[in-house]
Amino acid sequence: MKRNFKRLFEMRSSHKIKILSMALICALAVSVGALPTAQAATRYVDAGITGGDGSSWGSAYETIQEAIDATTPGDDIWVRAGTYSLTNQINVDVAVNIYGGFNGTEINKEE
Repeated sequence: MKRNFKRLFEMRSSHKIKILSMALICALAVSVGALPTAQAATRYVDAGITGGDGSSWGSAYETIQEAIDATTPGDDIWVRAGTYSLTNQINVDVAVNIYGGFNGTEINKEE
């Protein structure tokens, strides 16, 4: 009788461990899914501005290539309307979205 009781107790403990393990796995899966995702950055380009860091129209990059070189996948590049002289071809080596024709005051693409 003692053996049967001990075996029953062990089965229940292993069952508890399985349930606890499953709960832990579910909690980890939910917490990983709740991690914030990186938001795409917007880089600005204006041929009339020199020395900018591309973070706004007032400190825009002077060339499209500078903006491309600073991007990460999924970023947007907004190019102010104007004439951009090229000394070399533009090399795009990352998946970016390039929009042009802005007047340099927009805060939304749709403007």
